[in-house]
Amino acid sequence: MAVTNGEVQKKKPGKGKKIIILLLILLVPAAISTYYFLGKADTEGAKTVFAKKDKENYEIMSMGSLVVNLKDQGVCRYLRVSPVLQYAKNSKLADELNEKKYLLEDSMITCLRSKTFSEVRPVESVEDLKEDLKEIINSNLSQGKIEGIYFVEYLLN
Repeated sequence: MAVTNGEVQKKKPGKGKKIIILLLILLVPAAISTYYFLGKADTEGAKTVFAKKDKENYEIMSMGSLVVNLKDQGVCRYLRVSPVLQYAKNSKLADELNEKKYLLEDSMITCLRSKTFSEVRPVESVEDLKEDLKEIINSNLSQGKIEGIYFVEYLLN
């Protein structure tokens, strides 16, 4: 309540409550989706998919989480992926992948940064992106080839 010229005025319900309610409506789903995606950022998702394949003949290697700015002009867009590589059991290839991990990550980042939001957003574009990355990775390997890539995280903003 405010006092002016001896009169008591009651405050009208402010915009503050409306703003708080609006923020809660917007932020709660965002927080839940962030928690969901961050919780899936490990290799457990790939292991589940991988378990269906003949795991006696294949190995996997997580490349961790990669975050890149996309090539869109005037808009700040990014892509966050956690690729897992699948390859036939081969100790020489496993050693080469470990030795060249930094080079492979750099090659993947360069490839991903060359993409625009509209190129990576459609569901059907994910397979094309996997093929692009597979080709780039295999061009850097001499002891064998990777046979598949799985994304255990794929987040666009």
